[in-house]
Amino acid sequence: MLFDDIVKEIGGFGRYQKLLIMLVMFQQILISMQALFPVFFLSRHDHRCMAKMENSIFKRENISSSEYESIAHIKLNASQCSIQAFVNSTNTTKMYPCTSWTFDESELSRSPISDFNLVCDDAVLKEHASMAFMGGNLVGSLILGFVGDRWGRKIVMYLGAVLLFLSSLVSAWSVDFIMFIILRFLAGLATVTCISSALIIAFEIVDPGHRSHVAVIVDLSWCVGEMLLTGAAYFLRDWRHFQIAVSSPGIILFLYWFFMPESARWLIANGRSEEALAILTRASRINKKRIQIDISKIKLDHQKVRNEVMPVFTSCRLLFRFAMVLFLWFVLALTYYGLTYNVGQISHKIYFDFLIYAVLEMVAYVTCLYVNTRFGRKPLNIGAFFFSGIACLSSTLVSLYADRGLGWLVIVLSAVGRMTISAVFTNVFIYTGELFPTTIRSFILASVGIAARMGAVFAPYIAASGSNGEVSSASLIFGVLSLAGGLVSCLLPETVNTCLPDKMADIKSGHLHYKHSPIRSQDIGPKTEESIDGTIEDKRRDISSTVATI
Repeated sequence: MLFDDIVKEIGGFGRYQKLLIMLVMFQQILISMQALFPVFFLSRHDHRCMAKMENSIFKRENISSSEYESIAHIKLNASQCSIQAFVNSTNTTKMYPCTSWTFDESELSRSPISDFNLVCDDAVLKEHASMAFMGGNLVGSLILGFVGDRWGRKIVMYLGAVLLFLSSLVSAWSVDFIMFIILRFLAGLATVTCISSALIIAFEIVDPGHRSHVAVIVDLSWCVGEMLLTGAAYFLRDWRHFQIAVSSPGIILFLYWFFMPESARWLIANGRSEEALAILTRASRINKKRIQIDISKIKLDHQKVRNEVMPVFTSCRLLFRFAMVLFLWFVLALTYYGLTYNVGQISHKIYFDFLIYAVLEMVAYVTCLYVNTRFGRKPLNIGAFFFSGIACLSSTLVSLYADRGLGWLVIVLSAVGRMTISAVFTNVFIYTGELFPTTIRSFILASVGIAARMGAVFAPYIAASGSNGEVSSASLIFGVLSLAGGLVSCLLPETVNTCLPDKMADIKSGHLHYKHSPIRSQDIGPKTEESIDGTIEDKRRDISSTVATI
């Protein structure tokens, strides 16, 4: 008897599973607010050089003592990074670089930009702070598998949750930029260990027929976090107060040790069957399923197979396919986070615009659940990538050649581009797993997960490249990459309603075997799954479980 068979018997998606999903959703909401913090507080804070007037001469904040005595007056129309002053002794006008600034408080009363003077020559430090969080994600994804397999999912999840709470809260008292960026890195590291481990625990106790729905529900909780983030940022214009407010609910995470179980599958695999039995019994009791569970009869569906990773690098067909999915994931994360961060650069009504972004992203996730079953993975990938690319390139043309009064159209096109790229995010998880055989699926999904996080690391820098030209340079890059992603998707085969590959030979043969027919089946959702035989369903279980770890 397979573990998933037991999951069905205890109630595959009963009250117990729904309570676990609610715990995961709460984590996802907190994580989204920390991940997208830069949109409101690290994008832009208007400023000018500080020039305090005293007897028609400005104070010495920016000029040396010897020059100070020879200056008659200052022209107050100086730029953001320099001061223009008239020097009596030489009868010339001279430019002095700023060493202190005053910041506009009409939108933000205080931000890391104003507290740490991340302007002018140090403006790139804003992107470093955003990159630090994504860099933490990358490092976390590299160590998560080893630590989780060695010590268990629960301990990794709990330590990540505690670290997330502490690093986010303490960052509100950062005394300098170094302390701030270290805490942002730790918060990024914590988010991966926290949410990935929690997702594994929750997904493994949900029956395969509901896992895709659970994935969408968790994605929607990310959007809820975006909405709460918008509201909190609107009412709390001081970044330190904001961090305290959105981090404080994380104290609930300390209680997760008592409510979040260990992975029953991991316990069985590590010879701790009695603990696994206690968890499964508790789940069946909460779901009101009175069954007798014989833990000795449970057989994990992890097959011991020889290492078939190396053939990926010796077969031209496999290597080409592997390179294509790496590129798609890199472009996907780069474009999604780039467009997200870019709204802070181009929007003059950032709170309203970002709220629209969140609503459209929710629409994308729900729509994708229907479209990728109705029309197939490949058409959705191609269409969404192309649509996103066209929207981004159109926003470039509008910002360059249209009247400034059409600035709202730039925002609309960027929002459409982000919405469609969000749809790809949901689709590509399953698509990638279906493109490769069972024997190397875990390796492939881990690799593309790292590629995605590398794209996210570069996203803040590309988004910042559009700050001077409104949106043109950044959206041009995102548009070209999205179109390239659409073209690459054209080279991949369709996988919906196909027999998933089991061995390397299935891929090398180049043949896809369709079960019943058809990509454009009239049966949607549960009926489609029932139309496919048990073998295919068993293979797709592996994908759902493995995807949760990425």
